[in-house]
Amino acid sequence: MGWIINNLYSLCCYLKYIGIVHHNISLDTVFIHPVKHGTSLPESVKTSKVADYRTDLDSVKRLGLELLGPEAPAPIVEFLTAASSSDAIDEYAGWLKVLQQIYGPKKFIEMKIKL
Repeated sequence: MGWIINNLYSLCCYLKYIGIVHHNISLDTVFIHPVKHGTSLPESVKTSKVADYRTDLDSVKRLGLELLGPEAPAPIVEFLTAASSSDAIDEYAGWLKVLQQIYGPKKFIEMKIKL
């Protein structure tokens, strides 16, 4: 499930780059394509003049905890329960560091499901 969080952090980096805060990242609003390891969000957004980017980063962490549950490896739980920085790139880099620490180099694992 790390790929879902990877994709969401990537989306947060993009949203910050274009000056938008989504402000509603949750299990109810994230669409995934398991076969292609794709994620997307609905288009309802707020501009950065209204909301803080940490809202999206905190939402990704909450979603990660919901997906992975309390049985997740301790470093992942520690990362996902820590306060978010205001920089999406720093958060994404921190997430990748935790994943590499636990699982080693990135690799694609196909999800065997029927759609």
